[in-house]
Amino acid sequence: MGKKQKGHVVKFGLAGFARVQIARNGKLEGDSGWVHNVITDYGLDEGLAQVLASQGGSVRAAYAAIGTGTAPGTAATSLNGENAATNGRDLLSYVTVTSATGAGCTARFYGTFASTESRNTVTNFAMQNIGLYTGSAIAGSNLLCGATYAASTLNTNQDVNYTYEWRFQTTT
Repeated sequence: MGKKQKGHVVKFGLAGFARVQIARNGKLEGDSGWVHNVITDYGLDEGLAQVLASQGGSVRAAYAAIGTGTAPGTAATSLNGENAATNGRDLLSYVTVTSATGAGCTARFYGTFASTESRNTVTNFAMQNIGLYTGSAIAGSNLLCGATYAASTLNTNQDVNYTYEWRFQTTT
């Protein structure tokens, strides 16, 4: 009888990051830097695992929201302190996926809450969190991931540019 062979193990890693920048007239006025975000249980199940398994119930990130609360927990379905006065969520501008041989891949989500949009009507809004959602409605869509950063005051003449990254890595 031969020796029992060890199975080949591939380790998979997933890390989420977010960055929020405030700009006025194209000039950068605030930058959160890259901060870790929480990918929720719903985001892992519906937004990742079911997509990989080609399940009919899978979802994708389509909208973003900002709020005044803290970082969500993994069981969260909504963003703490989401600003309901913003009249809905921002449609993601675009999504890209980049990969490098042996270095994993990154899914990037971009967008802007423009100062000219009707949702930006709250003066001196102290935002400190952001999240990605499956839908635009405050009720009926779920949080995929969320992040918190140092509070920053947003005025109605400022844009909020955001970038989200889900970084995937495998090792053997």
